[in-house]
Amino acid sequence: MNMPFFLLRGIALGLTLWGLAALSNENFRAMVVLLGLTHYVVAFLYSRHIARSFGQRGSSAVGAFSLLTLITLAMALKQSPPILFFFGIHHVLSEVYIPQTIYQDLSTALTSSFTKFVRGMFHFLCYLFAVRGNMTQIFIALPEPPENMWIIILLVSAIIYVFSILRSKMASNIKLDFLLSESLFFFLAFRYYGQGVGIHTLLCYHFVFWAIYPLFKLKKSGFGALRSYTILSIGIAFLIFLSFISMAKGDLAHVARVLILHGTQPLLFFGYLHIGLSFALSKDNPIFIRRFFSSVERVEMSKANS
Repeated sequence: MNMPFFLLRGIALGLTLWGLAALSNENFRAMVVLLGLTHYVVAFLYSRHIARSFGQRGSSAVGAFSLLTLITLAMALKQSPPILFFFGIHHVLSEVYIPQTIYQDLSTALTSSFTKFVRGMFHFLCYLFAVRGNMTQIFIALPEPPENMWIIILLVSAIIYVFSILRSKMASNIKLDFLLSESLFFFLAFRYYGQGVGIHTLLCYHFVFWAIYPLFKLKKSGFGALRSYTILSIGIAFLIFLSFISMAKGDLAHVARVLILHGTQPLLFFGYLHIGLSFALSKDNPIFIRRFFSSVERVEMSKANS
């Protein structure tokens, strides 16, 4: 039986809000940096076999992957486009397409272009609303709309989204799951109305979600896979934490400050690489992205068979 997406998202949001409430602002930001660096390393280790497979597909696949690597490296070095915009795309793709991997038997109604567009716009508007205090880091010189205008835009997009889900031919339990899971973002938006959720809160949610989601995927492979993933993730986080303790010269009171001071730049730099390369390596990406790289493989196979 599939884990409800509402429960998966609820756990991630709950842990994020608990951390936000229980920790000071400095400690929370330091925790986000630690979670982010751990996320990058674990993602790399679990996707390296996919990267190696490009070498077995022929020159076209290697060329496409190498070009993507060079492009993302150039973006990381020049820090353009703005990381908040780049992460926003990554976050929206994650929120829109992950449910389709959970409910693999979804009807074509959900996978229609219109529904995906509506869901994508809804989540991107939610993202912009959440980080509206950082708008100049997303769209240079774009004037911010009035606060009340954000609420109107969100409400209109939510009404269109709810209508599209209700009109679909999905099973009633899946409709309910989707609508409940989206209500969590509305709760978050109105809970922090007037002050903004902030990018660190969304980053924390994203990192926590992707720490939990593999547990759901790996449970099909048995307890051994779950144990290996859990030990690896905790071990990597501990080693990264130890490295920053050494940089703080063993002073635990200053570890959070050292994490923020020396960990933020690597978080940004490797964030570009992580997001860019995820387009090629993640099986949870939109079908048109996966088709591009699989079509490269098919071209090589047809060459080999001719």
